[in-house]
Amino acid sequence: MNILVLTVGGRPEPVVTAIRSLEPDRVVFLCSDDGPATTGSYADVPSIVAETRLVADRYAVVKIRNFDDLQDCYLESQRVLRQEREAHPQARIVADYTGGTKSMTAGLAMAAVDDPSCELNLVAGSRRDRDRVAPGTEFAQAVAVWTARTRKRMPEITNRLERFDYPGALAVLEDIAKTPIPHAVQQQLAVAIAVCRALDAWDRFAHHEAERLLQPFRHELVDHYRFLKELCRERPRDPYLLVEDLLLNAERRAVQGRYDDAVARVYRALELIAHTRLRELWEIDPSDVDLEKVPPAKRSLIARHEPGERKIQLPLFPSWQLLADDEAVGPWFRENRSRMLNWLQLRNYSILAHGLQPIDAATYNRDGVEGMRLCREALERLRGGGSSVVGVVQLPTRLAVIRRLTEADG
Repeated sequence: MNILVLTVGGRPEPVVTAIRSLEPDRVVFLCSDDGPATTGSYADVPSIVAETRLVADRYAVVKIRNFDDLQDCYLESQRVLRQEREAHPQARIVADYTGGTKSMTAGLAMAAVDDPSCELNLVAGSRRDRDRVAPGTEFAQAVAVWTARTRKRMPEITNRLERFDYPGALAVLEDIAKTPIPHAVQQQLAVAIAVCRALDAWDRFAHHEAERLLQPFRHELVDHYRFLKELCRERPRDPYLLVEDLLLNAERRAVQGRYDDAVARVYRALELIAHTRLRELWEIDPSDVDLEKVPPAKRSLIARHEPGERKIQLPLFPSWQLLADDEAVGPWFRENRSRMLNWLQLRNYSILAHGLQPIDAATYNRDGVEGMRLCREALERLRGGGSSVVGVVQLPTRLAVIRRLTEADG
């Protein structure tokens, strides 16, 4: 079913041309109502109906009272388009903004651009002067609105990316993909959707899924793909690379204002540093400790914390106590034991740990970031004052493919 919604005003010829060209099953005439000294354009509808041979059940007339008010014209046009869509969900709806007052045509055009399922049409022709098309030369033509619609939604996508909200950016892109898309931009949109899906997976720690999704488009994010490939290796060149990924993830949660989530990730990172070092030193599995692998002088620490357990598991602080004499990180731990305990107290009060109080922005910025500093200092000691041998990069807040979407010829 084809539905034509058009504005009426001035000469009837363009309206007749639009109806004959598109051959709609239903027509909605947006007309001006009577003014103080003028008759509304609804008076022209009977002659248009007669010339195009529309039957009574194939058209409707809508009068716009404030036909020189852009806001009213926009809202009324929006209402009509929404009403037609609800009444005919599968219909093709075309908006033609050739006739009517300037506010009426602008209002319908704006409403049509805002409706991703609506097509836009205009009756054009040869001009004898700058004011109007010469009678008899009119023809209906589709109006390309891809660029206008995409650019209108760019701030929404950009704002979501700046907050690392990849699912949100993905939802907008997938919404755009449901609309008629010019061939010139289909490929760019497909790349943008795939890259956002990959980044969303990475942000959820689904590294192998992210690598699979990003691999065909690795040229879009070269440095990030190298980092991701290393994360997916069974034995990364940097044994603390997953710690780096956790810390970057915590930074993203803080940007989003999810401070309890950020602290939970930093806690795991601080714990994972110790667990990784224990594996390096004594091949200890922190989830199932073999006491025979623990130096005899340290076994009492574990037994005291895990009495009678079938499996001995190491929580954060006991793990660090086992490392108190480690030449790489032991001196640092002894110097910063109280700092660690103070930060752990903050974490334990979090609603995501053992407390009931959520962490607010002020508390996180004052005390929560201390855990991040502890992790960075410990990593620096373990690396002998250097940085990771792998290029560690934060996930992107801008994507070149998003910029290309607005530049594509649509």
